[in-house]
Amino acid sequence: MSTAAIIVAAGQGTRLGGSAPKQYQRLGCETVLARTLRGALSCDDIDLVLVAIHPDAAAFYSDAVEPLSDRRLLPPVHGGAERSDT
Repeated sequence: MSTAAIIVAAGQGTRLGGSAPKQYQRLGCETVLARTLRGALSCDDIDLVLVAIHPDAAAFYSDAVEPLSDRRLLPPVHGGAERSDT
């Protein structure tokens, strides 16, 4: 049996302000999303990590995960139009 972590990062994240959605803003020296993914990938019991992103966030996502190199991190999928759809 495999264990997968699903990280939902498909929101617009506009309430925080800034030039990018909150999951792509920096917290210290890395983005919130990269920090979240490092946490998930640090768990040896997790076999796969899947991230749902906003369709318009491909460039933000690529920049955020560029320093991460882990075969368990799958290509992102697009979230739905509403939070519950994702």
